[in-house]
Amino acid sequence: MISKMTLINIEHNVELPNSPDGSVFYIKTCQRQIIVGLGKSPLKFYDPDHAPEGQVKNFLFGHNAYKFLLETLCGLRSRLLGENEIVGQFRQAFKQFLETDNRDNAFIPVLEKLLKDGKEIRTHYLKDISQLSYSGLARQCLQRKIKTGPVVVLGSGQLAVDLIKVLGKRYQIILCARNLERVQELEQKDHVTAHPYDSLIDVYKYSAIINTISCKKPFITKEKIKIWKQNPQESRIFIDLASPTAFDSEVQLDSSIKLLADLFDLGENISNLKDQKVEKAREAIKEISAKRYHYFKLNFPLNGEESQFA
Repeated sequence: MISKMTLINIEHNVELPNSPDGSVFYIKTCQRQIIVGLGKSPLKFYDPDHAPEGQVKNFLFGHNAYKFLLETLCGLRSRLLGENEIVGQFRQAFKQFLETDNRDNAFIPVLEKLLKDGKEIRTHYLKDISQLSYSGLARQCLQRKIKTGPVVVLGSGQLAVDLIKVLGKRYQIILCARNLERVQELEQKDHVTAHPYDSLIDVYKYSAIINTISCKKPFITKEKIKIWKQNPQESRIFIDLASPTAFDSEVQLDSSIKLLADLFDLGENISNLKDQKVEKAREAIKEISAKRYHYFKLNFPLNGEESQFA
């Protein structure tokens, strides 16, 4: 089964010619897009042989494809080595894959084993670098500027949930998002207060804001930042976790505004101290990938028709 795998790793901002369906597993993050499936199925949605230079970061098969996926799931292919947001993103992509009408059921055991192997690697080798997450790094940036007080979180997705978890013990969270039902659900958590999204302009009076909303068109304008900058500079911080950034190009960036790239830099400084553990994790991934390759070769042998793609 793994011998049939084909994986294409593409830049995150590339527009795919066709939207992937259930014949492949597809995941998109702020750093990459991955299309992976059995045989030639991924090529229906993106053809690396005819792609513009620089769009394709990896084009892998078989054992190497599984190893790459496992490294990605463990955060070892991220700029923030060991970051754990990818786990939630992967599980959500897997859930969407299972809900598609034409899903390739033959690929499900591979993804299930991948999740199991990823959990094993994180538990044994990467447990102590869990602070390498967007929410954890956002907390570090925030605490350097503001010790207490309200923090506005824009958005209600998984990243917003993670922020509530890591910030809620110290800060009062003001949650502002379009999804009213989701906001009401999260409002039941301690330290969370809802703010109407139709009054979004009012949140700029707060000193600390963290944006998790991704959008193609920037919505944080120069006028909104002008309102926000009326707060004293020494006690304000605006962290944008969106990619591409939610800030309009006319916004003047300064030290009180932190973009995702700034968090990457902070995370890289921290991860330099974790190289030994990361290297052990990489070695373990090599061994587990080889073990999975032989497991699927033994338990899911290819038939004659399928072997042409091996």
